[in-house]
Amino acid sequence: MSSPLDDLPSPDVSAKRIYAYRLNLTDLDGRIKVGETGRTVGSRVREQVSTAGLADVVEILMDEPAVTVTGRSFGDKAVHEELKKLPDVTPVVEGGGVEWFRCSIEDVKSAYNSVVQETTFTRVRDKSFRLRHEQAAAVDAADAYLNKALTDGLEPRFLWNAKMRFGKTFAAYHLAKRRDAKRILVVTYKPAVEDAWETDATTHTDFEGWKFFSRSSTTDPTTFAPVTTVVCFSSLQDLRGRTEDGSIKEHHEWIYATEWDIVIVDEYHYGAWNDATRQLLAGEVSGGQAEVAAARGDDAEDEADQDLAEKLDNVKGKTFLCLSGTPFRAIASSEFSPGQIYNWTYTDEQRAKEDFTRDHPDVWNPYAALPQMNLLVYELPDRLREVAISGSRAEFDLNEFFRAFGTGGGAVFEHLDQVQGWLDWLRGQDVDAAVEVLAAGTRKPFPYADTNVLPYMNHSVWFLPSVASVFAMKNLLGASQNASYWGHFSIQPVAGTPAGIGAAALPPVRSAIGSGYDTKTITLSCGKLLTGVTVPQWSAILMLNNLGAPEGYFQAAFRVQSPWSVWNPNGGEPNYEQVIKPACLVIDFAPTRALRLFADYGMRLGDGRDADADVRDLAKFLPVLGFDGTEMREVDVDTIIDIAFESTSIDTRAMSSKRFISASLAKLESLSDDVRRALERVTKGGDEGAMIDDDETTVNQNPELSGMSGGSGGGGSGEGGGEEESTSDLEDRLTFLAQRINAYMYLSDIVEKNVKDVLDTEEDELFRAVFELDSKDLGALLDAGLLNEQAMRLAIHQFRRVDEASFTYTGLNPRAERTGDRSPDA
Repeated sequence: MSSPLDDLPSPDVSAKRIYAYRLNLTDLDGRIKVGETGRTVGSRVREQVSTAGLADVVEILMDEPAVTVTGRSFGDKAVHEELKKLPDVTPVVEGGGVEWFRCSIEDVKSAYNSVVQETTFTRVRDKSFRLRHEQAAAVDAADAYLNKALTDGLEPRFLWNAKMRFGKTFAAYHLAKRRDAKRILVVTYKPAVEDAWETDATTHTDFEGWKFFSRSSTTDPTTFAPVTTVVCFSSLQDLRGRTEDGSIKEHHEWIYATEWDIVIVDEYHYGAWNDATRQLLAGEVSGGQAEVAAARGDDAEDEADQDLAEKLDNVKGKTFLCLSGTPFRAIASSEFSPGQIYNWTYTDEQRAKEDFTRDHPDVWNPYAALPQMNLLVYELPDRLREVAISGSRAEFDLNEFFRAFGTGGGAVFEHLDQVQGWLDWLRGQDVDAAVEVLAAGTRKPFPYADTNVLPYMNHSVWFLPSVASVFAMKNLLGASQNASYWGHFSIQPVAGTPAGIGAAALPPVRSAIGSGYDTKTITLSCGKLLTGVTVPQWSAILMLNNLGAPEGYFQAAFRVQSPWSVWNPNGGEPNYEQVIKPACLVIDFAPTRALRLFADYGMRLGDGRDADADVRDLAKFLPVLGFDGTEMREVDVDTIIDIAFESTSIDTRAMSSKRFISASLAKLESLSDDVRRALERVTKGGDEGAMIDDDETTVNQNPELSGMSGGSGGGGSGEGGGEEESTSDLEDRLTFLAQRINAYMYLSDIVEKNVKDVLDTEEDELFRAVFELDSKDLGALLDAGLLNEQAMRLAIHQFRRVDEASFTYTGLNPRAERTGDRSPDA
């Protein structure tokens, strides 16, 4: 029987090889040949020695891929050059050969490793790729807005909210070049990204003559000529540091004295430092304080809600470009208006990849190396799950299942037998599960058993709940009963203080992976290395942590979506890119939680009007496969949506909570005068407008706008007409509108599935009678962010479920015959 996993493309791990061999003959003792081949080493060597009748005396000493740690291909000449630098190594030149050396195999391996680790490469300007379409669009949008802002006296700040691998560094430099910026300041919360900023500035031909400066530079920055383009890189933590007497550090005086043409604020989303980001790092030592301090700086005060740009103190910038890698279409913040944001999401990227392939089948695809993600969800056998079923929803609790105690070599799992059973199950070695699969006539779709999945498991990262669980897993994988299989993997625990802060934990992982072709690794983490780093060879992530927010979940998941490709792998096609990793896997063992987060993520990627369509769009580019104990099958999108909505706690009876509105007076500025006048006419509903008191939404405080102090049905907002009273008046009007949505759906003959259905009404008179607005005016309020469409879509979907269920006892649905169904599955 076929499986959906049959459609998973196979990785291409073919690569040119560097080989070494010797001939076991007395007169050739001590000589080693070092060469390269695009075929198997054995066949190439046999071809060379068979013609000389030496097949019986050849000994192959080395067979390694000709790829560096950063994906550069190289030839045997690079190894030859390194060999010549070593003492006691002599090239054999008699006979005209250039590949024979008097040396030891240890010398050859040392030279090879130097090339692989790129210790021999110097930076040259050898990159000449162009801006992709979306990068050029981002540059155009930011440049146009900044020009307008400087002309009209607006805030000269623009946000690129783009997923990782967008190429924000390269595009940001092009924006600076477009604006003829000579002084560029790059500030970031993540000091580990310095290498990426320096690489693009110093190796791309588009930035010829540019100079890169950071704290590690030895050049005096004051000596740079005014006409020279200078990129200055600094971490926010370092830039804000002061001497003991509170003065600016000496090496920062030049930064504060310069008027920067553009200030680029990288990793901007760390400025908000929301609960979701905290949760991603919550498994680290002492609740994550070490990682938090590394990302935010060691400031004593709580800056969670402080604008990052304000933290730059007296840095003088003419314009600001903020860069964020959050996975959603827009940051939940009032800091930027829609005209100040350029978005680029995973679905945008994968759609561009698909479209380019269709429209240009014979041209190199600039998106080809960006892997397609696949979500695999597994329902574990009850005998494993039962120790960790908790909560009102009776869901499988991964944090409980992998709960551990102890430290280092003494760490152990609380439910040791069940975790051991899970390890056996992963390999298809669980007897009962294997019997069930065989009885159903299906193959073993277990992660470490299915032949389609196995190539993606050579380098994986396991996301565990705590430091103790990381080391408990390391200890268990190394136990005698597991050594025969898991011993083939290099286990890399990166957790706790000894592993280092941030990217400091990365070198051992990269060393263990090497080129990635001939090694197998498992990286164990509880948050470390799951933000801001790139490990191209990671192809799968096992979600073993009860992350409850899609921000943290998908920030971690996108670590395995980093491209793994090699340019010119065989040395003869400089414009050919070999894509090694065409896909990547996110593997989860808490299906309900995983599908709920998937649906939430899909909804936030869309434009917010059609929840079902948004999730369906994501599923097209991020397939979801589910294992129910006997077979793997594609999960129906409607099932995903139902699971997501049935687990919410939205009150479907009355949308009277503050969660449904965002009464920001500043947001009214984006509305037309006609829409604002229409809103003024909305009845505030008297006592019916009183809202449930909750703390889920904090009303923004903004300057008062005229015209919102009165209304047709609710009276004035107070004699003072002050900001607080005016905001309260707006709250009343918005709450009235939110409350009327359920009333409209009940009266309407259309079965609404989302906000789009409500707005795309054909019952205009009913709509105006209920809302006291036209549908286009209500849509404008949604677009301005005054009504919380995310909360509303949940309530609308639940209302539909309750409404339809209320008719089931009669055996019919009186609406079914009347619906003007505009949704394909309504």
